[in-house]
Amino acid sequence: MPVNRTSPPPAAPYQPTTPPAPYNPPAQPYQPTTQSYHPATPPYNPSVQPYNPAQAAMGQPAYEEEVSGLAAGVAARGRPVSQATMEMNAPALGTFTAQVSKYYTGQVVDPISGTHYDAASGRVVAGPNGAIPRKGEDIVLHWDDTPPLSRQLPRFLAAFGGILLVAALIAGWMPAAYVAPLSLAIFAGAMLMPVFKLVPWQDEDSSDAVWLAVLTLVFGPAIGLIIYGAICAMRQDFVPAVFGCMLIALVARLAILGGIQLLNPVAFHDMHLSFMQALGPPWMIAVQGENANETVYEWGLLFINWTPILAIVGWISANVFHKEDE
Repeated sequence: MPVNRTSPPPAAPYQPTTPPAPYNPPAQPYQPTTQSYHPATPPYNPSVQPYNPAQAAMGQPAYEEEVSGLAAGVAARGRPVSQATMEMNAPALGTFTAQVSKYYTGQVVDPISGTHYDAASGRVVAGPNGAIPRKGEDIVLHWDDTPPLSRQLPRFLAAFGGILLVAALIAGWMPAAYVAPLSLAIFAGAMLMPVFKLVPWQDEDSSDAVWLAVLTLVFGPAIGLIIYGAICAMRQDFVPAVFGCMLIALVARLAILGGIQLLNPVAFHDMHLSFMQALGPPWMIAVQGENANETVYEWGLLFINWTPILAIVGWISANVFHKEDE
């Protein structure tokens, strides 16, 4: 049986497909992105007040934050602005955002002025344009400065006056033993002179000690003062301690005799005491006897007239109070 075969319809001619157009959005103009550096903000601390220029203008102390650990975000108590910061016109630390120095360990820097600060103390290490803070003035200790005479002399006179008052009262109460308070007054008065810085110490200047001993033993303190004054006028030089020793011996002798005459005039007459014994030379030991025409030599008076030599002993003894660093 015949098969009816039909041929398929002819295929359509080949037509290549065009790919879709690629996506091409309009180009945007170039705008570079800027990144701003925002360091970590330190935590809020109400105890630390920021720097207030108005308070500084009114005379109140300006405060800045201590920068110990400030770069790590830790704030500390305030402290007064350093003198170096004020003199260099550098901004106070805490009034700007400090940055950790890239080149120096332990320092922070103000990015605007370029001032470097020590991170631990806040001290200015290098000011604007690399200026170094001015060093403070050196402290000079005047160890060897002598106190003014106007202050030391009244103190010495008060101390020596008290010694003379006590010695005169004892001598007037016990006139027979007046040599003891006289000797103590002369010794103590001479010893107080270098202690109160009125005269040099004996171990520092004793050039005229021989003149002091000779004039005191031969002529007494009153005449010795006149002779030594003439010698010093001729050579244009003198030792203050020599004048002081003879003057103290003379004043002490007159004060003791005055105390005896005031408190016990009978004993003053019976003991043949006289103010000329203090003013004259020591070898004048002749006194009037019981009769008007009788002269008696009291050899014990010679040793009493030599008591001014104790002024030299007191001056030398004052060296025990002389410190090595004075």
